Amino acid sequence: MKIQNLWRDRWKVKGRKLWCAVGLHLQAHPAGTRQIGTTAVTPRASQELHSALRKILSGAYDVKLANAQLLNHQPWPEHTSLIVFPSIDPSEHDGVVGNTRGTIRRWVGRGGRYLGLGTGARFAETDQLGLIDLTWSPVPSPTLPSSPSSQSYTEVVFPRQTEQTPTSSSKLLIEIGKPTFETNFRVKDDQLSVWAHYQSNHNHHDHIAGVWTAYQMGYLALVGFDLSLAPERLIEILSLIGLEGLSVSENPNTKSSALYLISSPSSPSTQAIYRSILERCTGEQEHFFEDALDTFTVFSETQLTSPPLPTNDTLPLFLCPHYKNLPQPAPSTFDWDRYFSLIESPSQIGTTILYAETVASTQTLLEKNTKLSDLLPSGTVSIAEKQTNGRGRGSNNWISTAGSIQFSVLLKATNLGSSVVFVQYLFGLAVIEWLEKWSNGKVVVRLKWPNDIYGSITGGHARDGFRKMGGILVNCSFGGLSGTDCKLVIGCGMNNYSAPQSSTTSLTELIRAARKSMADDDGPDCCDRLRHPSTEEILAGILGTFGHMWTRFQAQGFQPFLPLYLSRWLHSDQVIRYEKTGEELKIVGIDPSYGLLRTQLVRKSDGTPVNHQVIVDLQPDSNSFDMFSGLIKTKN
Repeated sequence: MKIQNLWRDRWKVKGRKLWCAVGLHLQAHPAGTRQIGTTAVTPRASQELHSALRKILSGAYDVKLANAQLLNHQPWPEHTSLIVFPSIDPSEHDGVVGNTRGTIRRWVGRGGRYLGLGTGARFAETDQLGLIDLTWSPVPSPTLPSSPSSQSYTEVVFPRQTEQTPTSSSKLLIEIGKPTFETNFRVKDDQLSVWAHYQSNHNHHDHIAGVWTAYQMGYLALVGFDLSLAPERLIEILSLIGLEGLSVSENPNTKSSALYLISSPSSPSTQAIYRSILERCTGEQEHFFEDALDTFTVFSETQLTSPPLPTNDTLPLFLCPHYKNLPQPAPSTFDWDRYFSLIESPSQIGTTILYAETVASTQTLLEKNTKLSDLLPSGTVSIAEKQTNGRGRGSNNWISTAGSIQFSVLLKATNLGSSVVFVQYLFGLAVIEWLEKWSNGKVVVRLKWPNDIYGSITGGHARDGFRKMGGILVNCSFGGLSGTDCKLVIGCGMNNYSAPQSSTTSLTELIRAARKSMADDDGPDCCDRLRHPSTEEILAGILGTFGHMWTRFQAQGFQPFLPLYLSRWLHSDQVIRYEKTGEELKIVGIDPSYGLLRTQLVRKSDGTPVNHQVIVDLQPDSNSFDMFSGLIKTKN
């Protein structure tokens, strides 16, 4: 199982992942995310473990099921916090090929975390993954008098108490019929910590049931029994190997709150737009607007009263022509006066807001409710304080940390053609440019191809000092009589006040690094000039910057922005390996016609240098880029 933390993204930062492997993984995406994974087990056992991990980790990680094909062929290490191998038939581990086993070992050594349960623990030993040298043997399984006679049970004893389990029982009754560790470990005592053991009634001899240890910069925990029915113990062992953001959530709040369609006083045609929404409603006492994904109960300006709670069938939608005339109690977390005083966009981007305190996904809200989005003006922005099912690139989820920036922009244009691929580059560039301008270049941020925002946690420009802080997602559809009308939804997530783990970063951490660098250069008094911007400042700044760029892009395309884009990304002259062919390629730029990653062949798969120019272009939607491993993989 692999666990990916959700603060990635990630791709967004969208969170990281947790994988159950060949099982599950945890992924955390941009804003934000790592992954946790597990291996292929019986459907019931796999789902129980997956469910247990989701209850504990869903607030900070994207927990996903993984298989050998994913581990062998996808660039999971960059976005993964934990990988979990459950207890399965050992022959099923054979699908994890030798190169992947080396990748797992190196990933743990660089700071990854491995949890092995049952045979998944045995898979970590020297002749498999090479993480630990141990022997493995079955444990006697006495039947306790109080247990059903048809089952074998034993007790697991936990000698240590932790902050996570201060009052929990020191024993756990479990069914046991699987092999476990022998007490004779061939490792130094100071390298291994015993977490639990099986209590034996004969010879006063206890068998080790769980251990954890460091492996270079990472950690591994090996447990001989199932943890899916013991969430407190699962939290305990995961915390011992350094995983953060752990808590049990039986009934997480996934309901969306009321929606507010709010316009700037200067926004044209506001009343006409609101009338068109009401005209398409059904019902006499209440106005219902039925869409492909959601049904909305619509309230006009004359009906602005205390907002009703959403139901399982409908979402309240309040039409508010002026932000100073909101239903009471109004959403209190957003300063509308501050936002509208700052927003400036010649293209009207950001002058109409679809706001909710909680929503499943700002991206899904605009993309899937096509009847509503058809009526909204180009430049409408969907903003949420919290997302319960935020989306990242591909199948990744975006996990919302407290105070994170998450929004989606609706754009309508004609005749974009192949230039639509450049929109993700343009929006990412707008984010970078605003951060550069706001901080006067003190906060060091760069673009990772194709659509991630990275920041330097050291305040310097070395590539290994950058961590993911945000990401961009673009969905588009074409329609109209000629098929050239394009509707785009641009999603953006950014870690603002916190990041889910050490492999990601946040604006707060980047400001801290910039202040330290400024103090070293100019003394401590200069640091007061770099304060943390408000959410309203960040949104207005990014949207205003993009609005100016969008106007020029529609007239001239991406070519005028290409030199600036290449000066703001992390990849100039980076040499990478293309896994599909084994060739080494040097990144030289972006194809100006179709937005492909332009590379030059420098070494063939057999190691032969290439002295003449051979250009290789790679598509962003068909390839994944593991920047720190210098590897591009083809998506399956």
